[in-house]
Amino acid sequence: GRPVVSPSIDLGKKHYEVWARVSEGPIASGPDAFLVATLMPSMKLGALLRTSGRVSPRLLENIPRIQEYCHAQDQEFQMNPVEAEAGIAGPPPAGRGVGCFFSGGIDSFYTLLKHQAEITHLIFVQGFDIRLDNVSLHTRVLKVIREIAAEFGKPLIEVETNLREFCDRHIGWDPYHGAAAAFVAHLLSSGLRKVYFAGGMRYTHLKPFGSNPFLFSLWSSHMMDLVGDGCEASRLDKVARVAQSELSLRTLRVCWKNREGTYNCGDCEKCLRTMVGLRIVGALDRCSTFDRPLDLGVVARMRFEEPYVTEFWEEN
Repeated sequence: GRPVVSPSIDLGKKHYEVWARVSEGPIASGPDAFLVATLMPSMKLGALLRTSGRVSPRLLENIPRIQEYCHAQDQEFQMNPVEAEAGIAGPPPAGRGVGCFFSGGIDSFYTLLKHQAEITHLIFVQGFDIRLDNVSLHTRVLKVIREIAAEFGKPLIEVETNLREFCDRHIGWDPYHGAAAAFVAHLLSSGLRKVYFAGGMRYTHLKPFGSNPFLFSLWSSHMMDLVGDGCEASRLDKVARVAQSELSLRTLRVCWKNREGTYNCGDCEKCLRTMVGLRIVGALDRCSTFDRPLDLGVVARMRFEEPYVTEFWEEN
């Protein structure tokens, strides 16, 4: 009963059926979303990428810049040819809204609060950080996201997709997740003209992740403006802004471990990092989504291998 799209991807002798299902349509026609979804995997595999249908001229012009950026950051991404035909960029339909990817975390809450007057729709995706087979956690989180959308007065677009199952076979999630979000945004371009994607790092600490705002903006087309947001603020600045919203403190979800299906496990690095930030701004006692106290002894013994994680803790 929901609009569905399912492109076929042929890779040598292997055949993949990627699908996406949305709660409200229509889903945009044309190959823009699928070119976005397959470009980085094709570069990682050293494969020619060929797509049928006419691609947005703006997106097609950006393909060499995207390839240059990805190759400069990681030479495993090869500068492979792309065979696609440019379409005619006619005037986009009027009356479309502005979307915002929303997971209920610090970054997406910050972007929503910052652009609340402009944003008309929230977008929640199952199949990215919450896997498709984790039905119980998805049901619990979706209930909360729906309540948040209703309280802000924003329609919620719910998306389910198996795209990550395809990409995880060929490319890591860290460099790819921005392209995955762009894939979803292009599918929604019949009803949305611009979509915000909350970045996790400041401009001074940007890394070649998928949420890099420079790379994310290059996925735009003549139908869809993609905007990476929030990089002007430190993580602690965002925590302080989000802590001013009682709704945020009642519903905040930051955990990506979700051990035993927990909403926030309270003991992974990201949970502890957020709890420390909330304590610093005096809001931890008011945040009801962490059901265990902050153990500063555990925090004192923590060690980090990833430089970007160390930077978050240095801010704290």
